[in-house]
Amino acid sequence: MRGIRWFRVLTLGFSIGLITGCSDGNESAPTPKVEQSESPSPSIIDVPVIEKVSLTLDNMRSYLSLSLSEDQAKLIFGVGYGSEQSSLYWESNWVETRTWTYWREDNNAKLELQWSTAHELLYAIYHERVAGNWQTYIPDMGAIPEAWSRDSRLAQQAGLQIDREASVKLNTNGYAMIDSAFPRVEYLASPDRNLRIVALTETFVEIDDDGVHSWIPIWYFTDEAINIRDIEPAEMVLTKGEEAHWDPSSGATATMLKADEKVFAMQAYGDWIGVVTNDKPSQPSLGLLWVPRHSLISTGPWKPLFTNTTASQSDTVAAISKVELDQKVSKERVEQIFGNPQAIETTDNVDMPETWRTLPLWRYESADARLEITWETDGSLFGYRMFDRTQKNSYEVRDLTFEEVPTRISKLEANEKPWALTKPTSFEWRIQTDLPYNYLIATAGNTLIVAGEDGGFSGMHYRTQIFAVQKKSGNLLWKREIGLNGYSYAISSDGRQMVFLTIITDGSDQIARLDAIETSTGKSLWKKDITVDGSTWYLHLASSGSVVVASFEQKLDDQDVTYTYAYDMKRGQQLWSRKAEYPEVLVGQTVSMPLFLIHSRDVDSGVMGKLTAYAPLTGKVKWEITDLSTVNVLNQMFITSDERLSNESSRVNWVRTLEGVSQIDVPTGKMKASYPVGNFEQTHLEIINDKYMLIQQTNDHKSFYDSDDVTTSLVDMESGKVMWTSTGYGDKGVVDSDILYYRLNGKPRAVNIVDGNLVWEGNYTIQGKILVYGERIIVEEYPDVYVLDKKDGTVLYRMGDIRLGVYDSIRLTQLYGTITSVDGGLVVGSSNGNFSLLKPTLE
Repeated sequence: MRGIRWFRVLTLGFSIGLITGCSDGNESAPTPKVEQSESPSPSIIDVPVIEKVSLTLDNMRSYLSLSLSEDQAKLIFGVGYGSEQSSLYWESNWVETRTWTYWREDNNAKLELQWSTAHELLYAIYHERVAGNWQTYIPDMGAIPEAWSRDSRLAQQAGLQIDREASVKLNTNGYAMIDSAFPRVEYLASPDRNLRIVALTETFVEIDDDGVHSWIPIWYFTDEAINIRDIEPAEMVLTKGEEAHWDPSSGATATMLKADEKVFAMQAYGDWIGVVTNDKPSQPSLGLLWVPRHSLISTGPWKPLFTNTTASQSDTVAAISKVELDQKVSKERVEQIFGNPQAIETTDNVDMPETWRTLPLWRYESADARLEITWETDGSLFGYRMFDRTQKNSYEVRDLTFEEVPTRISKLEANEKPWALTKPTSFEWRIQTDLPYNYLIATAGNTLIVAGEDGGFSGMHYRTQIFAVQKKSGNLLWKREIGLNGYSYAISSDGRQMVFLTIITDGSDQIARLDAIETSTGKSLWKKDITVDGSTWYLHLASSGSVVVASFEQKLDDQDVTYTYAYDMKRGQQLWSRKAEYPEVLVGQTVSMPLFLIHSRDVDSGVMGKLTAYAPLTGKVKWEITDLSTVNVLNQMFITSDERLSNESSRVNWVRTLEGVSQIDVPTGKMKASYPVGNFEQTHLEIINDKYMLIQQTNDHKSFYDSDDVTTSLVDMESGKVMWTSTGYGDKGVVDSDILYYRLNGKPRAVNIVDGNLVWEGNYTIQGKILVYGERIIVEEYPDVYVLDKKDGTVLYRMGDIRLGVYDSIRLTQLYGTITSVDGGLVVGSSNGNFSLLKPTLE
């Protein structure tokens, strides 16, 4: 050790302490404190300064401690370190860190210090080459005691060496050890994976599995571990206080178990029994522990854990599943431990969008625990999720069959999901479709028109499919492959014809293709290909009666030109067309409108915008409104409404004025109502029905999707009156009689529509739609669907084997089309390839 020299510094009432020497073995060296005196008058004090120490094992034992500050580390080890961005798995989350690396001059020793963004030392390790092999020293860290790797006799027996690779002899748990005083199970080690040895203690080895670090008892790397065998599960108690060990051979103590403490016997090795304990208030379950067979007595025959659905057992389910549900577990073993599944359902797509498949999911439920186990087609375990009603033990293991990535037991974020047991769902019919995501986008008489999507985005989208099924039977009537390009569609007012508009790339050319079909049969009526030079955007389609209008904008010689074509939907005859030497936007709606609306810039003023209505058959101007905003595209970021099934919605149009928004009566062009909007980025409108809408407005001048300070108002659109205002983000509104059901900050609630007085509010959150169905409320909490009591919001049950979901950049019509009431029946889409009609009665 270098000597200590003294120097004087001028202070303002502060004292600085440096650690000198090692800790007493029971606690780490104290963190230096900065204390401010009552009087800030300057003073002169003497401060000990340690000259830079060399990188040796003795110096590490003397100076290396997680209580070091960055300044102390610089004073002790110097400033000659390399620094790089890094990350660390800390308290079940990846955290951003910065790693300092010191090298000794002979390159035979190095020190790594990993700092948090708050400048706290989270991890430290010292490497030294001894007799040609690397050894490690680590200070006390969390549940890991100070250790020098050469002291580990068990590691020598197992042939483990620092920076070499090794594999466990059988599936076992790995632990998080450095972020808490107690080990925590969060990794599954498999004999199939080569693990890099990072550090060694007397009992544990720190491994690096493709960037994931974990601590595993060394004994599981020895050949002895192969002799562990599964036994029939048994609930047992200890006859006396007994040490529980990390393994059945080395004698390494994990914890002390009390006399009469309940444990669950799961495995055996010679005269030792591998047991699992419940979580304790003082520490979490430590995974599989080992106690002598003679210290245990059985409490009776094993009862599978989910035999009693009213039992409180989440701690037991969590502890046992982390130990037993690994890469080798069989269905028979799962049934032995947990019982027969209460339901077998189907997962979402488990593959990439280009090729998709679903898998069987076993579902277990009780009063406070829910376990979902997914199986591969060959019977091996794919993954599982465990939910604890208290949120303490909710976690998941993903895709055990994907050998390219390590297997972590990941903690699920706490949330306030609904909690209820599942009831079987009765279907009138159910069909399996070609793509995982399916949404009802329109109805045409007795025909249901559905959009199927692969769910891909950003270059991973390959297929969209539109298909139709017969509402009564579920028989497939027709389907159209759209491919990966954008598309629009429109339906005639009588529902008999449907036209698709897609862009097809043919070499350097783009073709705008119109494809008209008969909705009841899928029979092709006509096709039109319009060759487009240059880039095309703003692809729009609209219908009125039996006329369809297509509009697209392109750039020619640095000029924006808009083309509009009108066709008879039955025969494909072109009725009229127009070309504008400036940008125009056809107001597109999937339902038929009385007139066609086109928004454009007022050529005379060059500033104001205008909205022009055209007669469907002739293209003649019926009315025109000027003095509108030049930016008049009101997309779903600003205004949302379900236009799929409403005839009334086609009679009105929302336009953006200089002062706000106005509702236009399409047949006459008269403004029905106007609403001021100060800043469109801070406002959102949700149309509930023909009479009511919700207006959400931020109060902190932030954009709507970035703000945490929002108020929501209910507006009577007929009178323009604000009925009432509530604090928070309110959406998903639906009116039934004199009650409004909607979400406020994610929680479903019911209020009197006249005054907003609360009728009931759920203590849980939901993500999707709210639907009134008789005396029941249906809510979507992706991927699940729950049924509530309409009177008080009580969660009655979860609907079995229904799985809904959304994907990035989903269309608004699809977002509304997850579950829909049609003629008294419930039409249900899915995120796992099903499309269904439910029986009309809900319990």
